Amino acid sequence: MFLWMLRNSRGYALLDVMLALVVIGVFAAAGNMLLHKNMQIVEAEQQKESVMQDLYGAQLTALSEKKLVRVRFYRSGRYTVTSGTETLLDKQADPGRSFAPGSLFGMEVYFTPSGTVRQFGTVHLTASDVRYRLVFLIGRGRFYAEK
Repeated sequence: MFLWMLRNSRGYALLDVMLALVVIGVFAAAGNMLLHKNMQIVEAEQQKESVMQDLYGAQLTALSEKKLVRVRFYRSGRYTVTSGTETLLDKQADPGRSFAPGSLFGMEVYFTPSGTVRQFGTVHLTASDVRYRLVFLIGRGRFYAEK
C-alpha cells in the first residue's frame, strides 16, 4: 500500500491507479520504440538478402546458359537483369531501398559465361535507413554485402 492511502480504506485511491497506468504507459512506449527499431533492421536484412539472391540467380543463369548477364542498379532502388536483349528480371524499388554509386563503373555488373565478373567494384545499397556496400571481386566472380 502507498503512504497516501488511509489505513482503513477499502481498495485503491485514484492516485494509485493513475500512477500504475503511467508506469505501464512508460514501459509500453519504451517497448514500442525498441520493436520499431528491430523491425527496421529486419526489413533492411530482408531487402539485402533479396538483392543478394537475385545476384546469385543472375550468376547462375550466366553459368548455366553460357551467356553474358548484366545486372544494372538504379538510384531509385530498381534493378534489372538482362541477357542480350532479353530482360530476365526487372525488380521495382521496395520502399526505403535505393542504390548509390561506389567504385563500380556505371552501377552495373556483368557476369561472364564462366560465372566471373568483368570488373570489380562496389555499389552502395540503402535499405530502411541501413547502409550496405555490395562488393564485387574479380576472379572467381565472388561478391558479398557488408554494413
